[in-house]
Amino acid sequence: MDKNLTKYRVVASGGVNVRSADTLNAPSLEVYEFDREFEGFNPEGLSWIRVTLPDGVEGYILNEPYLVEEVKSQPKTDKNKSK
Repeated sequence: MDKNLTKYRVVASGGVNVRSADTLNAPSLEVYEFDREFEGFNPEGLSWIRVTLPDGVEGYILNEPYLVEEVKSQPKTDKNKSK
């Protein structure tokens, strides 16, 4: 898989299914629980986010705002700065 990965977080209270293909009829390989963060590949903002499971199998998660959200990186601030 390409190294241009984006970090996402599951926002659906019941979790999301990682499917074996990019269709809702495909069997579920795994369920990612609510608030889990994961990295996925979706460079063009398509309907499905491609992920790689720990065993190397590729799976697909439906890219809908009520299921997952992109995790924006927080800018690092220096808390030790003098005022």
